[in-house]
Amino acid sequence: MASIIFNNLKPTSQNVQEYTYADIFLDLQEEPIGYSGNFRDVPGRGRDIKIAYDMNAIKNSLINLFNTIPGERLLLPDYGSDLRRYIFDPISDMQAVTIMREVYSSIKRWEPRITVTNIEVNGFKDTNDYDINIYIRVPFSKAPFSFKGVLQRQGFVFV
Repeated sequence: MASIIFNNLKPTSQNVQEYTYADIFLDLQEEPIGYSGNFRDVPGRGRDIKIAYDMNAIKNSLINLFNTIPGERLLLPDYGSDLRRYIFDPISDMQAVTIMREVYSSIKRWEPRITVTNIEVNGFKDTNDYDINIYIRVPFSKAPFSFKGVLQRQGFVFV
């Protein structure tokens, strides 16, 4: 009986970084091609789409979720939460509660990788924006994480 030996499938000596989650940046930023997160700009090697891993992937996903207007994505018309619609409304405690509910329901529906433990929303009349603190848990870590963002005229950004 004949056999085939694949010598080119031997393990490489390069260290491959493991990660749990990966997500691409929707604005299609470029990153030099490299291995395991060690990106080197080598002439003639080309470039690739920028990718975020683990907590940065979740953070990137939340930015996309909060800045996407429902109906904006043709193949997924219900996706998004469009927090920008609250920017020009008067700052109030009731509006902060409404934003908090919108943030929670959007995450619960569209981001199954995380569990929200708490959300704090504080409005500032002087600057006409809201600080949004999101406290989460992720399955790959026992430690809780928190993200602080600002809802401002340009949309939602993490700080």
